[in-house]
Amino acid sequence: MLDATWTSAAERVAIADAAREASADLVELQCVVDEETAEERIRTRTSLSDADADVAARLRRAAEPWPTSHLIDTTLPLADSSRLACDLVRPHPSPLEVLRRRSRVEPD
Repeated sequence: MLDATWTSAAERVAIADAAREASADLVELQCVVDEETAEERIRTRTSLSDADADVAARLRRAAEPWPTSHLIDTTLPLADSSRLACDLVRPHPSPLEVLRRRSRVEPD
């Protein structure tokens, strides 16, 4: 998992190439939020961050189109946007879930 601000299309292509060469699955998630909500979150957050409204505006202006990404609406409640992201990353049930659902076969 890579977490970063991927505003450069060239950087995203390089990551996709590296994933392909490593035979790794790549799921591209782009978290999106409207400017007003982003600014409100920046103003009211209590955590430390170098990002302020100016940084957010610069990133928004620098962002190149990302047609291969799945959009995750982060105006939704955290549990909902997290579930959407997890469903995209792991679209199939985990092996433990499959094993729990298998019926038991009794020996003859």
